[in-house]
Amino acid sequence: MRPTLVVGLGGTGSWAVAHLKQRLLTEQRWRDLPTPGAPQQERFDGPVLLRTVDVDRTDRPLVGRTRLETDVEDLFLSAPLAPVIDQLRSDPAGAAEMYPTIASWFGRSDAQQVRSDDAMSLMTTGARQVRAFGRLALYTDFQSARAFSRPLQAAFDELSVGSDGAAFNVHVVSSIAGGTGAGLLIDVLAWLQQERQRREATAAFHTSVYCVLPDAFQEHLDEPGRAAADANGYAVLRELHRLVMAERPVDFVWRRHERHRLTRSPAQHVYLVDGTRLGARGKGSAAEEAAGPIAIADAIYTHVLPAAEGDLSAYLTDVQRHVAGRDDVYSTFGVFTVELAWEPLVRQFALTAAGQLLDRQRRYDEAAVTSLVRRFGAGILVLGGQSVTPPALLLRIDETERELVPDLPWLENDGSARPPALPRLIEEFADNDNSRGADLTAAIEARLVAFWGPRYTTFNPAAPTFHAALAEAAAAIERRWVQAVQLLLTHVMADTGSGPDAALAAMRALAIHLERYRQRLGRDVVRPPVDAMFGAMEAARTELDRTFRRRHHRQQYLDAIQGWLHAEVQEELDKWAGRLIERLLAIVEAVRQETLHWQTILEDAAAHIRADGQEIAEERERAERLPLRRIVPSVTDAAVERRLYDEIVGEPGEDQLPARLAGAAATLRFRAVPGSPVALTVDGPPAGSGGTPAQQVVEALVRQTAPLFDRLRTMSVFEMLERLGVGAGVVAQQLLDGGAPLAGYDAGQHHQHLRRRNQDDELQELRYVVAAWPATEHPGGALAAELLQALGRQRIQVEHARSPGEPRPTNDKIVQFCARHGLVLPAFAGVGRTRPAYVRRRGGPLSPHVLPEEKNAARLEATADDLAGQGLLRGGIDEVHPADLPLCRDPELLRATAVALACDVLRAEPDRSRPVARWWLRDGYTEELFHDGPDLRDGLAELADGERQMDRSRFQTLCRAAGDMVRHGEGVKRARQHFQQPPPPWFQARLWQLLLVAVHLPDQDG
Repeated sequence: MRPTLVVGLGGTGSWAVAHLKQRLLTEQRWRDLPTPGAPQQERFDGPVLLRTVDVDRTDRPLVGRTRLETDVEDLFLSAPLAPVIDQLRSDPAGAAEMYPTIASWFGRSDAQQVRSDDAMSLMTTGARQVRAFGRLALYTDFQSARAFSRPLQAAFDELSVGSDGAAFNVHVVSSIAGGTGAGLLIDVLAWLQQERQRREATAAFHTSVYCVLPDAFQEHLDEPGRAAADANGYAVLRELHRLVMAERPVDFVWRRHERHRLTRSPAQHVYLVDGTRLGARGKGSAAEEAAGPIAIADAIYTHVLPAAEGDLSAYLTDVQRHVAGRDDVYSTFGVFTVELAWEPLVRQFALTAAGQLLDRQRRYDEAAVTSLVRRFGAGILVLGGQSVTPPALLLRIDETERELVPDLPWLENDGSARPPALPRLIEEFADNDNSRGADLTAAIEARLVAFWGPRYTTFNPAAPTFHAALAEAAAAIERRWVQAVQLLLTHVMADTGSGPDAALAAMRALAIHLERYRQRLGRDVVRPPVDAMFGAMEAARTELDRTFRRRHHRQQYLDAIQGWLHAEVQEELDKWAGRLIERLLAIVEAVRQETLHWQTILEDAAAHIRADGQEIAEERERAERLPLRRIVPSVTDAAVERRLYDEIVGEPGEDQLPARLAGAAATLRFRAVPGSPVALTVDGPPAGSGGTPAQQVVEALVRQTAPLFDRLRTMSVFEMLERLGVGAGVVAQQLLDGGAPLAGYDAGQHHQHLRRRNQDDELQELRYVVAAWPATEHPGGALAAELLQALGRQRIQVEHARSPGEPRPTNDKIVQFCARHGLVLPAFAGVGRTRPAYVRRRGGPLSPHVLPEEKNAARLEATADDLAGQGLLRGGIDEVHPADLPLCRDPELLRATAVALACDVLRAEPDRSRPVARWWLRDGYTEELFHDGPDLRDGLAELADGERQMDRSRFQTLCRAAGDMVRHGEGVKRARQHFQQPPPPWFQARLWQLLLVAVHLPDQDG
């Protein structure tokens, strides 16, 4: 694996890096399945470092579940722009003193185009297709203590340590159509070149630049946006071409008194991509729809980690051999993959298996549940090694032949305190024949007080409260009922393998039986009313008091009071029975509500599984719509997927559950725990998401089912293609057609351009196909052998991603990579089309240029067009010659030179052999040597460079002398008249033309 730093600039660069990170995370290491719905922000733990630089904090890329890590991978330029722009607008002189590195290229006229509120929002919402804003953000950030360059330097340090002195790769990705990336690109490349020069002794690196041309965004921009994109694109390429050609030094001053002079090309390869073969994908924001970042992520991935963990070292060597010594180092590429994306397939299969496990929890045998409840009622059900004997009430549920009258043993129910036995008054007082009536009734009353307890009121028709021991017995019944129902519920939901639906059926059966008993208790049992019995007893006692010595009156009284006592006790027992049944029903309802809670959780879990499955299907559909790839199996290959799933999980068993899922069926267990009738426990590691109970259930099930599909990790893309019935010829053609270069290029213009320069005009095109080729005897091996033969006939070089037997990455693939190198910039179709919009915008404020010499050169070209239209200049200036660009760094240099020449302040001195030997500058009454040589342009270039103090002093003298002429009212007028004439034969025509245009150049900054 080659150590690599990938730097994404602006929105397009950020999306490309995010797509690359997603590939690295999911395809280059064994990885647990992601938490459902949770973004993955971990760093890729390999020798590939990812960094992005942007100003937009509101719309950060999210690819699948992968985000860039804030302040580590995702860097923001955060220095405030509003104060800088306000001072440039209101106090240009003060701004030039305070911000000298900015005022040289961002002047008052530029600042006047920006409102204060817009300046404040630029650092959060993006540069709005204004390159100057992107560069302004960079320059202000350079002044801060937390400059973006520090994390990049740390990344270089880390890679230098890990590379052991070997060269590593740096990939820079940016659109050249917007504001942020296009505004940052030139300076970032220059800064990287500075780092390269600083580190040459310890670690070298190879820089590749990927530029997305404006054509790639045409479908997503309105007419003004397209015009701005075209102008920016042409301006960036013009500046980039100057850096790549490296014909003249280019200076960058990011901090006061710190100058970096770029003397070599900052990039070894510049790849250009347009919208020729990319198209759009899916729905979403324009940045997400643009396919350029996806293609670039694939290209970088192919360079660094093709298919598995190989390295295209042979490819890089070939590229360096082909491009060595060429003047133009422009390239384009094409990439196409046939990919077995088993990572989403594993997630899909794991969810399917989890759904089957949940379905099993929902199924139950109603007859078995009914039988279980009958056994429970009969007191013969054994659960957990112990007999579950419910209250004796349930013994009467289905025994209709037995009497429904409750008795004292029914309430005793093995209570710790037992009530006294019901008095048998006739037997106890049968021998009291000689007792007086009052004595007999007193004795019976004492016996009743002993039976009823201290709360007894003599012959009170209102029912007294039972003995406290009976209340304890009733409480014991409730406790045992709770335990019994809890055990029954646990048995139904856990031991029998059923779930909440079966438990709800059991609770319904218990409630029906209890309700039926309560109804029959009040309807079928006919008892004499207590009041009537009390009246009969009172009449018998009155008669006894009157004739107490008669035996039959005494017997009649005893019978009456025994009947009343029996009726009183029975009425009290009936009340207790009704009250207890209500309590038992309430317990059943509470347990039912708890069961409904678990049923809701499982229903929600099933809904989550369906939603997650739909999300994976949509994710796969979106991936299949991405350009430059074929993903197998497709979401439409449902039959093939079903056969593969059935092969892995096996045939359904007796419980309709596939064989290999039987072991995972115990993942969800319902157990009784203290303080709750039943609780759901999940086997396996603790859930990591901390989501809702339903989400935790799904996560636990997926953790259990996913390992069942590890076989897919070892499946070859060739095996899947065989299963789909795809032939080698079809695959070969898809690779060749899909991997064609991604930028429109005019081969005729290419040949014409290079022949004019006497250079080799052969198009250099390299094609590679990289895959893990299985042996013939392995699944997919026959197809792989046929494909190798087909590619060999096309003379395509084949690379082996890894040795046989090495573990596969998560996404096994066949990669076709095509590269064209040594291309010329004008032959790209997406370059020439951008020039008209650039020409319309190049002369105004907020120029599409950011380098001061390029910006001023464009203004000179625009002014030249105006002069040509007025007949003051013949032919105009198409583009300022690269050799003249240094003179355009400060427009005052050319203007002052033109005035000085026209007013004879600057004059040529001939010698015997030449019309011009040197140049002299008059300052007041003195004259000093301006340039010791015939070429005035060289002397002006020294002044523009300003590297030496004497050059800066001469520049000031020239401007002062010309200023004196202007103040006298004759400088500009004389200069315009002077340069309107043809140049002397000894004067350089290009310089004469520039000076003519310079004296007509509007002074935008006053």
